[in-house]
Amino acid sequence: MIKWGFLIAFQIPFVLSPQNPGEVIAYVSRQRYNTDIYLLQLSSSGITRLISEDAGEYSPAWSPDGCSIAYVSNNTRIVPDILVLNLKDSSVTNVTAQIGSDANYHNYPSWSPDGGKLAYTSSRREGLGLHILDLANMQDFRLTDTTLVVSSSDWSPNGKYIAFAAEHDSDLDIYSVSIDGTQLNNLTNDNGHDMNPSWSPNGQQIAFSSNRNDNWELYVIDADGSNLRRLTSNDGVDAEPDWSPDGKRIAFTSNRTGHFEVYVMNTDGSDLQQLTHAPYVISESPHWQPMVCENKK
Repeated sequence: MIKWGFLIAFQIPFVLSPQNPGEVIAYVSRQRYNTDIYLLQLSSSGITRLISEDAGEYSPAWSPDGCSIAYVSNNTRIVPDILVLNLKDSSVTNVTAQIGSDANYHNYPSWSPDGGKLAYTSSRREGLGLHILDLANMQDFRLTDTTLVVSSSDWSPNGKYIAFAAEHDSDLDIYSVSIDGTQLNNLTNDNGHDMNPSWSPNGQQIAFSSNRNDNWELYVIDADGSNLRRLTSNDGVDAEPDWSPDGKRIAFTSNRTGHFEVYVMNTDGSDLQQLTHAPYVISESPHWQPMVCENKK
């Protein structure tokens, strides 16, 4: 295993302290030419910079047990790699550097519900496709063909499907695919651009962002693509939804005040709250800690 522990400066005490699930959100802060990953504790509004590297890191994704974060870094090689930070021992593993991908782009990691695999976007094997990496044996395989240009993805809670955004014939839609690649479905199939799919914890709904009505707003569909509902309506950009572990709230990114901040609302769009207040930086890509990490050695 390749470890890069020297690359990181971070503080993690409250992540491993007793708390309720859904108390911590990881997010990205972009300032000038650098991006760092921060943690926000909702009960105290405390903010801690978790990862700070020279070249920047982004796309944080919590492991199901809440003890690790997968993220993308530009700092290790000449291409973006996916790294995994273990919050218990502070070790960092560059997982994409181990699968013969020296000159390829990688982004948007998403964990399987059992924590044993990562879905991610990669330019390996002709174009941007959806891949699955088995972390036990470091075996990688591609789920999608070259007709789809894949961006972000999210693993279903039952582990059987992955929802992802992909471009086909200049149109961005939300798709789902079975983890063996045999069942591919276009869930949105409209004339706008649909991105950032996020499964609800019960697996019955998918939230996503779309400009189908000439502005980027948040929407929800049932897992089969039916029953479209619009959650937000304002002149700004609303994007990157992520469900709380209890399924009652959605965190997201918005520039409705003139700059990008992290917000949270109920799943019907009510009770909107602004979580970050940093007008001179871009706050984005929120991701809830799914459960409390048990800090057992």
